[in-house]
Amino acid sequence: MSIHVFCDACKTSYATCIFLRNEFQDQVTCQLLQARSRVAPLKNITIVRLELLACCIGARLADTVKKDLKLEDVDVFYWSDSMDALHWIKKEGPWKTFVENRVKEIRKLSED
Repeated sequence: MSIHVFCDACKTSYATCIFLRNEFQDQVTCQLLQARSRVAPLKNITIVRLELLACCIGARLADTVKKDLKLEDVDVFYWSDSMDALHWIKKEGPWKTFVENRVKEIRKLSED
């Protein structure tokens, strides 16, 4: 059993969804557990930062789902098509406050 978190954004919104993938006797099933979307702020913000926000709500939602369903020992896979957001999350660096705060939260919630 595993949890898969998909995150994406566009210029008007960002979203995440969580699927539960289960393998049993050579049969694979996937179920949508929960999804969340938000409208982008009125203040102009780059799509890369919106992608980072999508990753952030994805990490929050995955943490909540794991706790609510008592799935603490389940592998969690995070998926995003934003190479920039993934770079921020994986690498250390001096970033502006907005990016640094989101990266810290994502790392804290997904450190398993």
